[in-house]
Amino acid sequence: MEQAGRPRRTPSGAYTTDSHQAMNDPHPPELPDSIRKFLLANHVVGLATLSKGQPWAASCFYALDEQSIALIILSDEHTRHGQAMLGNRSVAGTIARQPALIRKIRGVQFAAHAHLLTGESKEAAHKLYSMRHPIVRLMRSSVWQILIQELKFTDNAMGVGRKTHWRRDGFGC
Repeated sequence: MEQAGRPRRTPSGAYTTDSHQAMNDPHPPELPDSIRKFLLANHVVGLATLSKGQPWAASCFYALDEQSIALIILSDEHTRHGQAMLGNRSVAGTIARQPALIRKIRGVQFAAHAHLLTGESKEAAHKLYSMRHPIVRLMRSSVWQILIQELKFTDNAMGVGRKTHWRRDGFGC
């Protein structure tokens, strides 16, 4: 029997937790396999925030929570981007590599909602993150769920300008 709040392996080999479903659509549309594989193959997100009309960006390591379609990040809530997310949970981000050839460009752009996790949700998400980044296992920090609402994946290997779109049900309606 699975214990609530504990990370578990998905069929793809990644880890997920369902302890914070109150904030999530419990059954978001499935991510296309190409997007899922790309998110699992990378580990740094460029996150954009907005506070009092002032934009700010931060680079953060992440772990993908496949079930929730969310990125889990660790970042102190007193950082500039942490303070911005507390005041305005709407964020945007990008994950991309920087190949020399245009035909090899691959990356995602997304809109999301940031949630500062507490209690069991925080512990479960920290475990998930630690499985991806073991060096932080003993580190204590604020844990955030970046719940992806809409995403665009560019994969020039499939043809220059080739895009795949994903959207959470009800977002932008």
